[in-house]
Amino acid sequence: MVSAGRRVRTVLVVAEVTLAVVLVVGAGLLIRSLAHLYGVDPGFRPERVLTLRMFILPTKYLDPERRGAVLQQMLEHVRQLPGVRSAGAIHFLPLSGMDSGTGYRRADRPAPPAGQGEAVAVSVITPGYFRTMGIPLRAGRDLDERDGLHNPRVAVVNEALVRHLFPGEEPLGKRLLVEWSYGRDVEPEFEIVGVVGDVRHDGLHTDPSLTVFLAHAQEPGFMASLVVRTAGDPLAMAASVRREMARVDPEQGVLTVGTMQALLDDSIARPRLQAVLVGAFAGLALVMACVGLYGVLAYSVEQRRREMGVRVAIGASPKSLLGLVVSEGVRLTAAGLLLGLAGALAVTRFLASLLYGVRPTDPLVFLGVAVVLLLVAAAASYVPARQAMQVDPVVVLRDE
Repeated sequence: MVSAGRRVRTVLVVAEVTLAVVLVVGAGLLIRSLAHLYGVDPGFRPERVLTLRMFILPTKYLDPERRGAVLQQMLEHVRQLPGVRSAGAIHFLPLSGMDSGTGYRRADRPAPPAGQGEAVAVSVITPGYFRTMGIPLRAGRDLDERDGLHNPRVAVVNEALVRHLFPGEEPLGKRLLVEWSYGRDVEPEFEIVGVVGDVRHDGLHTDPSLTVFLAHAQEPGFMASLVVRTAGDPLAMAASVRREMARVDPEQGVLTVGTMQALLDDSIARPRLQAVLVGAFAGLALVMACVGLYGVLAYSVEQRRREMGVRVAIGASPKSLLGLVVSEGVRLTAAGLLLGLAGALAVTRFLASLLYGVRPTDPLVFLGVAVVLLLVAAAASYVPARQAMQVDPVVVLRDE
């Protein structure tokens, strides 16, 4: 019965170590992925940027020219506030979970066959948006007051689009056909006047989309998100900004108020939660494995006290007893470690869609987990091993 009970305890410890290995590997992969996400450049500077999202009232601003004018007036009022460094607007904020796109092509190339055209992301912005967001201008000029409703239609594109559509060419002055006109009967042709850096609009885990930036004055939509760079705490400026907007139109409401830093933080909230949860379970599994291993080794030392006493009596050194206990702990841990690593290789492939910048079979994670488990085994073996070294053969044999 003793032997059977010991086998059961051994199996349980190996199972605990196996489970701990699988969970710690998963946690390690998610934590490394999260670390990579924290290191990703979003393409803009989120600090001290206030955001205010609104829907321009169609009952008052159905006319495109009035729609563009009211947004520009609000921005002019906001820019006059003390503590405001710059302000602009875009119809859908980066990392907000909202975007828009349409078909497009080079104007100097023939139209592709039906159903084989390419899509491009479209962002409608006002002058001052790039400066406020800290998006670098790489070539050409920004959109500005020259780009009005009745002026030639222009666009700024990002570097990803230039690499894709104009490899080895000068994009400035080239023309794009973009199917974007808000229902107005105008030619969908835009001249490229500027190139800006890439922005990860859809998330830090995705590559920058091919993007065309159009002037709100030329493409005045109803959705608008103001971005306001402030000298201090952006949320402390929210009330003042809203007051200035209300001075232009008291009836125009604001849907949400926030910050770009909050949007950036929220964009990685899910992977952060996943890493925390799996990490917590992995930590609990490690503790259970350590306690289980300690219990088995302590029980083994107690059951083998007579054997150890005899060994010492015939000349065995305390260090040899230490090695005896530690080797048993290492054997149990090694068995669980091998099973756990095999299980982790099978399970972590299902994590591939949750990982960024790290493979499900990342060798650093697997090696690190092996080292951690061996350290846990050493810690769990220490107290029982010390007890074994302190066995007094005279006392043990006398008790027998």
